[in-house]
Amino acid sequence: MLLRFDDTNPSKEKVEFVDSILADLQTLGIKWTKLSYSSDYFDLTQEKARILIKKGLGYLDNTPVEKMRDDRFKGIESVCRN
Repeated sequence: MLLRFDDTNPSKEKVEFVDSILADLQTLGIKWTKLSYSSDYFDLTQEKARILIKKGLGYLDNTPVEKMRDDRFKGIESVCRN
């Protein structure tokens, strides 16, 4: 089993939460063969994103978060999409 923590903002993550989850899983008898974190793959993710953008299969969207949420709720496509 691969156990992955989604620490997309590592500076805000708290070690005690990870430790608690690991302890709880051990208590339940759950064993993992590999432990990883999303942040382990940030460089690879950025590299793959650049490739997709260059191929026209992705885009960078710098819309402010609140506007993006509002537009998504209303079904409005991002101006950055095309």
